[in-house]
Amino acid sequence: MIRFRFVMASFLVAVAVFFVRPARASAATMYFSPSSGSYAVGQTISVSVKVNTEGQAINAAEGTVVFPNNLLQFKDVSKSGSIFSFWTVEPAGSTGSGRVTFSGGVPNPGFRGSSGTVIRITFAVKTTGQADLNLTGARVLANDGQGTDILSGQGGASYLLTAATAAPTNTTKTTTPSLPLPVITSPEFPDQTKWYKGSAVTFQWNSTGAVSASSFGVHALAVNPNTVLGASYAFDQTSSTVPDEVPEPNTGSVTEKIPADGVWYFHIRFLYSGGWSKTASYRIQRDTTPPEPFTITLAYEAGGSSFDPIVQVDAVDKTSGIAHTELVLDQEPAYSVTTPYKLHLTKAGSHHISITLADQAGNSQSSELSFDVHGYPSPTITSVTSPIILLDTLVVHGTAQPGDTVSLYLSGTYLGQVTLGGKASGGESSGAQGVTVSAPWVFVSDQVTRPGTYRLTATATSSDNQVSGASQSKTVRITGTLILLGGHPIATFAAIPLALVTVATLLVAIFGVLVRMFLALRHLHARSTQADQAIRKLRFRILKTRMSDDQIETSLEKIEEDLGKKPPPIV
Repeated sequence: MIRFRFVMASFLVAVAVFFVRPARASAATMYFSPSSGSYAVGQTISVSVKVNTEGQAINAAEGTVVFPNNLLQFKDVSKSGSIFSFWTVEPAGSTGSGRVTFSGGVPNPGFRGSSGTVIRITFAVKTTGQADLNLTGARVLANDGQGTDILSGQGGASYLLTAATAAPTNTTKTTTPSLPLPVITSPEFPDQTKWYKGSAVTFQWNSTGAVSASSFGVHALAVNPNTVLGASYAFDQTSSTVPDEVPEPNTGSVTEKIPADGVWYFHIRFLYSGGWSKTASYRIQRDTTPPEPFTITLAYEAGGSSFDPIVQVDAVDKTSGIAHTELVLDQEPAYSVTTPYKLHLTKAGSHHISITLADQAGNSQSSELSFDVHGYPSPTITSVTSPIILLDTLVVHGTAQPGDTVSLYLSGTYLGQVTLGGKASGGESSGAQGVTVSAPWVFVSDQVTRPGTYRLTATATSSDNQVSGASQSKTVRITGTLILLGGHPIATFAAIPLALVTVATLLVAIFGVLVRMFLALRHLHARSTQADQAIRKLRFRILKTRMSDDQIETSLEKIEEDLGKKPPPIV
């Protein structure tokens, strides 16, 4: 119920700002002030929960402060001086629960600053120890119209609780200065307020002036009072542990395996010649487990359309909590959201969303959902010329809503579009909620396409950019032969007669050449036959008249002269 009220309040605040797409928001941090200090039993601690927006305007924040109820007693929570002017969850707390909850907001233009007070809590110190305050379930929402969670970090607080100071007497008592405390760092867990994934941790501390273990005994009495003789340390999940008084060599570092996820503490104190120092503690937070598997559901507002579904997830991370939610819609780039999140779709048909949740340590869990949107009506293709010959005109007839822009596709390839005049008005509407008003449209295209069988579809885009699903397809068959010259079409089915004439001309030319060759061969054969007959006649005359040699030579020359004459023309 608290989360629902917080989301509703954020939505009301967002209505007051411009509706814009979610932008990549800046980072904000929530922290305690003061974050440390020393307090005696019986004293009160006044702690402020503050927010640093890092230059980004915010309009809401929520969270729960967790405190050790065995060490601190809840006294009061105040809204005085808060940056928020209204509260969806009134700040309240109790010692029994060890928690203080709050959820508030501020109207447009929101708050922007580095030290904005959210609430102020007052505790009473019950007993000695180390009291740690932590924030859980914290969120800071940007004033961007979408309620984007921009919280990137949340600080903790640690207070040293000491015994009550005795009332002063007339007796003067000499006190010794406090012995220096160890200073602890960790390379794997450098920030005590953040969560990490490591399975082991190294703690390092200052060991300047340390005396080796062999120096214990006589030499220990002669060293400087601030020289560290040894150290005692412990590693557990209790914030107030005091290590025992068994000294170990002061090596300056130690590596510990982390048994399980959760919050762990390293405690160390130094042994000086004057005794043991107070305990210094270092907090680490480890989370190696991703958020639990979750499902995505869609909800719809009363009176809303299927183009505006509300995405809901039931997300749980038991250790560090959900820090970041990322959504991917269809093929668009991923962007950060805060759930519940309202989608603003413009296209009917099938859609797919994927949501990835990341916890404070960066572990992630994803889930997907496919769904259909039945909203804006598709156009209708009533007729199409088919088959058509290449380079001929494609004519398509159909109907759609007045004012629509109809886009046509040939087997997925965009052909073009046509816009209808007019606009549906009054009681006329589209879809399932009213009477569908249709208007005719005609699309004409002479776009060149290769021969084949294609699937023609159309979509409609309304004047307010709602896009329908694809219409029922029509089959288009294109026939013909495509002739290309330099990559450009120069002929189609209509050029086939020209091609046939060209082929016929080539055949006639070849036939003419063959006829001339045949006649030339026949003439050569006739001349050869004539020469043979003349030679036979000459032989006969030689044998019959016994011609002289001169006469025979003259006859042969005559035959050769006759054969060398220009042949008669070929008919």
